[in-house]
Formats: sequence, structure tokens, C-alpha cells
Amino acid sequence: MSSSPSSPVHSSPASTGFAAPYLPSFTRRYFRLSQSAFVISDYLVRKFRLTESVLLTSLCYWHEFVAAHGLRKANEIVLATTCVFLAAKVEHAHIRLARLVEAAFDLDVNTTAPAELEQWCRAVLDVELVLCDTIGFDFVRIFPLADTLRSVQTLAEAGQLQDAARQEIGTAVRRVFLFSFVTPLCIKVSMQRLCTSILYMIVTAARRELVTAFQSIWSAPEAEFPDEAELEGITAVLMDVFAYLHKKFGVPALDDVNEARYKRCRSQHGNDAGVASSVFSSASADFTPLMKMSEQ
Repeated sequence: MSSSPSSPVHSSPASTGFAAPYLPSFTRRYFRLSQSAFVISDYLVRKFRLTESVLLTSLCYWHEFVAAHGLRKANEIVLATTCVFLAAKVEHAHIRLARLVEAAFDLDVNTTAPAELEQWCRAVLDVELVLCDTIGFDFVRIFPLADTLRSVQTLAEAGQLQDAARQEIGTAVRRVFLFSFVTPLCIKVSMQRLCTSILYMIVTAARRELVTAFQSIWSAPEAEFPDEAELEGITAVLMDVFAYLHKKFGVPALDDVNEARYKRCRSQHGNDAGVASSVFSSASADFTPLMKMSEQ
């Protein structure tokens, strides 16, 4: 990737890496860069106390940019910072670009030359123009996770779901939804279909006895329940990302399967088969993304 702040974008053949019709064909490079974007974006969102919608919107922008331009089009820190900057504006957050750049690039306000800061700010603004054009100036992204979790709460209030089961399912669904943004599913599947697929995946694995109770949720037209082939594909992608990151679903049945897959992959490919589980830890905001990545 380019490391020059004066030339954040350079030409490269477009390479989406996606398999028809919508599921991504992951490579380790895609995973590593998407997890890096997640780490940088999450750090900036936490540091400046932005909303979760800013994080999710910025990651959608990142995947859309990469889908159109490939993985080498822009400096990875510039691109992640640009996505957060634009998403923050869309979500009506007030944040100064200079402060965002200082945090992303670990620039000391007392020792950094003004010209260097200006170069990186200009780089972000240049990439922002490309990003806006890439997404067709369609800025708003809607995330129906709250509605999905509310439907689970409704079942509990109706006496069809014990509170312990509600908490287990809700926590797992939220966790899987968040980590799904390491993958480009967020731009290949409708958000509603993704949420419904995740809910189905968790309930059928964790609480099969509750499938009948949830049937009314899945059968509703607005749920956009996928057909069998698509559901299997979405589930496979989610299982892949959790195995690759060596993360737990919080559902024993899924965790047992994923641990076996992770160990099998490690035995076949060594350490390169997975990513340290600290990658997505809620580390202290005192650490910059550059420091966190260098420690991995």
C-alpha cells in the first residue's frame, strides 16, 4: 500500500474477490485488511465516543470501496479514517478532521509538523471524494438489529421465552452481527436478511426447542427469510470468520464445532490459519491502532 500522505490513492486493477451471486470468496489478505479496518474504526469510534451506527456505517463504506477498487487502491489507515469521518458526518456527529487524523496516525500534536498533519488531512479528503462517488452519494445505512432483538423481547413478554434464554440469544445475535462486518456480507445481503439468518442460526443451535416459538418471526414477509441455499451460504461465511478470528459465539454447540474447525485449520496451515483472539478485544483507548497492530 502507498505510505505517502500526498498520494493516498493509486491505480490498481479492480479486484472484488467475490463469488457469484453474493457470497465473498475470502483470502487471508482480505481478512487481514478487513480486521485492520475494524480495529482502526473501532478505536476511533471509542476514542471520540461516537455511536455504534458510525462504526457499522464506516465498515459498510470500507467494504463497498474495496468491492469497487480492490485492496490496494488506498492506504489502509487513510481509508479506514476516511470511512469513519464520513460516517460520523452522516450520523450528525461533530468531530474535527485534524483530531481524527492525529488519533489514527498517532501524531503528537506538540511535535508533528503542521505540513505533515495537513498532508494526511488532505489525503483523507481526497479519498473521501472517491468514496462518495463509489457509493453513489447514497450515505445512509439502516441496521435492523434493534428490531430483531425487540422481536425476541416480545416473545419473552408473551411468556414464550424464559429471560435466561432471551439474554443468551440476544447476546449471541448481537455478537455475531457485529463480527459479520469483518466480512462483506453487509454489502452482499440485505441487513434484514442478515439479521434474520443470524437469529435462525443462533436459535437452532442454542435452543432448538424454541424453533416453533420463533416461527412467526421468520415467516413474516418483512423478515426476508432466505432460501435454504442462501441460508447455508451465509451461515458458512459467519462460521468461517469466527473460526479465522478464533472467536466464540457464546453458544456451546457452535463453539464446539468452530473450535474443531480452528484446530484442524491450524494443524494444516500453522499459525497463518488464524488470528490472535486479542485482535478485537476492547483494549484501552490509550493504545493507538498502529500500536495494537504492531503487537499482534
